[in-house]
Amino acid sequence: MSSSWITVAVLAGLASNLGSVSFRHILRDRDDPTAYAWFFELMRLCIFAFFCFSGFRLVFDAPSLIALIGLGVAEFISVFFMMKMHAFSHLSISTIILRTRLIWIPIIACFMFGESLKLFEYAGIGVLFLGLCVATSPKKWVFDKGMIFAYITGFTSALVNIFLKLASPAASTPVTMVFMALPSVICFPVFMNSSRKRIKESVKTNLMSKLLTGILNAVSIYLLAVAVSIGPVSKVSAIYQGMMVVAIIAGIVFLNERQDVGKKLVGSAIAMIGVMLLTMT
Repeated sequence: MSSSWITVAVLAGLASNLGSVSFRHILRDRDDPTAYAWFFELMRLCIFAFFCFSGFRLVFDAPSLIALIGLGVAEFISVFFMMKMHAFSHLSISTIILRTRLIWIPIIACFMFGESLKLFEYAGIGVLFLGLCVATSPKKWVFDKGMIFAYITGFTSALVNIFLKLASPAASTPVTMVFMALPSVICFPVFMNSSRKRIKESVKTNLMSKLLTGILNAVSIYLLAVAVSIGPVSKVSAIYQGMMVVAIIAGIVFLNERQDVGKKLVGSAIAMIGVMLLTMT
């Protein structure tokens, strides 16, 4: 049991990154990213609503409900930009950029909870930015639509993680995931133009791939929760984040993202060092 958390953390990271490969595979063919975001959140809602029966726990007080509602709103915003990111950005680049959430989490925590940044976190931020500069042209940070969506997703997913931390004492994991998905399921059809038509067309396209992606995401979340419960959080997080190499290689090899391969590989290796510094503190 002493090392079983390593296997679980590896499997969680593998499932997460295979899910990302599937996201990009589906959306690079110009599937509707907003309609797919709704379908993805509906799948998450249904999967975790089923598991609520085996371990229902919910604290009814103002701070808990605010945290759970904040989690749902942050997820609604984040998944919108995440799907846009996968539609317009190479997976081998967006995977690296998404790790900027590891920069935003300690910064947001510093402002919200008064937590001070550690020396290793400052070093990790610097190394991660260096990796981004090597892997991508800084000029594209402003002008490339896919990269803009990736950086926004990095920030919004950091907000999701912060609210997830705040909400975790208020509910069991399945209940928390239901609250996380519910606002998206409700709000996307309201804000989408021709929502019924777009959702119907999206559901008919690449249905099996979309179902598989939803299952991979649910498995990833569950395994990560298990790994954190039986192993050291910092090391579990480092292994989970380090599995990003799977998505980068898959993007290059299987999705034919061959442009600037050398820069991507060197940049991802440098970024990996930054990830380790940010997660091993």
